[in-house]
Amino acid sequence: MTEAPSSEKKPNGAHKPATPVFRPGSAAAGLKPAEIKPLLTSEQSSIEPVAQGLDLADRPKIILTAGRGKTGKTTFLRWIVEMAQRDGKAPLLADIDPT
Repeated sequence: MTEAPSSEKKPNGAHKPATPVFRPGSAAAGLKPAEIKPLLTSEQSSIEPVAQGLDLADRPKIILTAGRGKTGKTTFLRWIVEMAQRDGKAPLLADIDPT
């Protein structure tokens, strides 16, 4: 019995299919052109833009961080807490990491 060179044999005898190679424009990629739609209709885009953004200066905020390790999330959150404490506010912190 001969095996195809593109498959790997697992210890239990099962075969793992080879990972396909995806290159832009290849048939394996199966890419379709993106459909671009405007966010506003032509009627909405003729409306005057809002002069001032939403003011959240004195409102409570929820700040979440997520991502890989060693990217500055803890440093950023510590800075946020220190700035809030400097301004006389009492931030509420929670860690939702299950580990």
